[in-house]
Amino acid sequence: MNTKDGSGASSSNHEARGADWRAQDPNLALERTRYAEPIPSRELLLKHLAAASEPLSAARIAQRLALSGDAQTQALDKRLAAMARDGQLLFAGAGYAIVAEAERIKGRVRGRSSGEVSVIPENGGPALALARADVAALMHNDRVEVRAVGLNERGRPFARLIRRIGDAPARIGGIWHTGPGHGRVSPEDPGHWYAVEVAMRDRLDAGDDDYVIVEITQRPLGDSPARGRVTEVLRDLRPSDLAARFAILRHDLPEAMPPQVSLAAERFGAAVRASDLAGREDLRELPLVTIDGEDARDFDDAVFAEPLRGGGWRLVVAIADVSHYVRVDSEIDVEARARATSVYFPDRVLPMLPEALSNHLCSLMPSVERLAFVCDMRIGKTGTLGKPRFYEAVIRSRRRLTYTEAWAFLQDPHGAEAPKLDEQIERSLHALYALYAVLKRARDARGALDFRGGEVKARIGADGRIEGFHALVRNDAHRLIEECMIAANVQAASALRLAKAGSLYRVHGQPEDKRVTELQRIMNALKIGATFSERPTALEFRQLIERLVGRPDGVLLEGLVIRALAQAVYQQTNIGHFGLALEEYAHFTSPIRRYPDLLVHRALKAATVPSSLSGHRYTTVELKSLGQESSQRERRADEAARDVMGYLKCLYLQPLVGQSFDATITSALEFGLFVQLTEMPIDGLVHISAIPGDYWELDDGGLSLVGRSTGRRLRMGDAVRVRLGRVDLAQRQVDFELLGGEEAEGGGVRPRRETGRGKPRRGGRRSGSRGR
Repeated sequence: MNTKDGSGASSSNHEARGADWRAQDPNLALERTRYAEPIPSRELLLKHLAAASEPLSAARIAQRLALSGDAQTQALDKRLAAMARDGQLLFAGAGYAIVAEAERIKGRVRGRSSGEVSVIPENGGPALALARADVAALMHNDRVEVRAVGLNERGRPFARLIRRIGDAPARIGGIWHTGPGHGRVSPEDPGHWYAVEVAMRDRLDAGDDDYVIVEITQRPLGDSPARGRVTEVLRDLRPSDLAARFAILRHDLPEAMPPQVSLAAERFGAAVRASDLAGREDLRELPLVTIDGEDARDFDDAVFAEPLRGGGWRLVVAIADVSHYVRVDSEIDVEARARATSVYFPDRVLPMLPEALSNHLCSLMPSVERLAFVCDMRIGKTGTLGKPRFYEAVIRSRRRLTYTEAWAFLQDPHGAEAPKLDEQIERSLHALYALYAVLKRARDARGALDFRGGEVKARIGADGRIEGFHALVRNDAHRLIEECMIAANVQAASALRLAKAGSLYRVHGQPEDKRVTELQRIMNALKIGATFSERPTALEFRQLIERLVGRPDGVLLEGLVIRALAQAVYQQTNIGHFGLALEEYAHFTSPIRRYPDLLVHRALKAATVPSSLSGHRYTTVELKSLGQESSQRERRADEAARDVMGYLKCLYLQPLVGQSFDATITSALEFGLFVQLTEMPIDGLVHISAIPGDYWELDDGGLSLVGRSTGRRLRMGDAVRVRLGRVDLAQRQVDFELLGGEEAEGGGVRPRRETGRGKPRRGGRRSGSRGR
């Protein structure tokens, strides 16, 4: 007999209700391996407690989940107590409750080949080590919630798992190995601490040591391995392509554009339609030009300048009007937001927008009509920015110039290297260069930071082989365009503020006190004057950077300055841009490749161009989420690009193992020295066991290693001679050996008069360069 409260329910009814919780539990298989009569997993218990409006006792939980019998209720009691001990639950007197939202930390699981597993918090902060018991059902790159519970036995921040909130990508790259009865894929990314078992029927035609992509069909569960099937065998790929494929998998980057998104972009056609011109200003006769790198893949900005009669200049910055084509919540917009940025590899790009837009209809190619959103401004004789005018326009770029061509013209308009230009373009380039000189003086006066260290580029031959690496050399044409873009970005931020329009700003916060203190300590130890006020200014950092100019180790030391600075992010609250010494700044100039720029265009149109059909007013809730997404995905793209470069550097060095190189010490640590090669920007580790001739101790406040017996000192900035000892392609690590005596040919360990005492080196931790 049944009653309304269920008290008269029969045992068969209990069984039916029990089946319900079993159907809901994703970890039921694991529970059955642990208990003859399985009980709900931690994950399911957390789900039920989250839905409860008050703490629940063990008895009430058992009743709700229809658990019966001593074995099940006792097992439930033990599990709830363990969850409370592990930080997943709180015992609140009357019962159990989930951990408060403020105590929850969301992050990604990161593993190491050693088996050590930690969580990287999404919103910053140190990595949190995970207990081995929490790792049994996790995978590298899972998204989880954890609760910090103190320090572990090694003194590292420690956390306990609350729940898994997102699965790791199903596809990973790896190497195929044939075994008895089945195959095994060893993940290429050492973050995966497990191999993937594959049935021989699911291997395609993979052979031993082939690179493959495997789709995981069963997650690791307790002692059961991960299982999967091979979806692609990676043969005959160029090294740069293989590196890109692995980086895409490692960092879970969206690769192929969904067909429906590409189709939506293609529906716009190949040319601007007459109907698109309604309400737009006609700038087709203005001699706008694009100035980009030789290998530029999209052209989203064009510039023009002319002197004004009363002094100063008119500057026109025309930006591809992406928002006209990509409307809020359209198929293209949803995909662009998910990507947030284009990702650039040495000879490949993962675009934010479909190619029909990014490389064609939105690209400001010469001699074709394109839609643009324009920032038209007046700039005074001293670089003061006047009130801008933002408007929609149609343009026709007059010429596509490279930085090399523009710089050749600006140096000598009649020189052999200078391009032949029409008179209007020549006048505009001269005006742009004169304007740049004024903007640069204003930049210098306010203390904006300038670094000499350039972007590292790989030289890839026609056959795909890596021929070497070089730092990109910037000239005044690069800087000219940079200043024009900065001016437009400042004007955009100012217009948004004045209109009280919700948007995203590009902010760069004040550096942390502890980082500034450490930088000052290092610089003073190196006899480089470094003085900072209680609240450091950009000008103080700039003055330090200027003191590094002319030093052989100047670029190296600039890297220390950069590491002392905060990371720039996107957020709705404007706090200024420390590095540029600006009170307000937004990204406006690259909507083809950055989603925040597209957002800024929409917000500006809604605020300043009421007739526009593509403006949009964002809510505070939307902006908070968009800022976090865009910042995180920008970091992901940067990490992937560094990963590819690290892979290519290791690949280039592999055949050179055993050869010797000149290098510079970039840092000293208890376990050894990091060095950078002189002839190419490649970093690696000299482990302390690979430094001959003495017992080495860290000294100089962590700036050098000192030989206990000889007093020899190996200090940051010293020139040394090293031999390439080992290259680990999977770890993206390079290890060197320090040469001494005759081996070094005069460039090895150099004795110094100074002596010092430091901490004795402890069992050396082994590490290496990670694509630095």
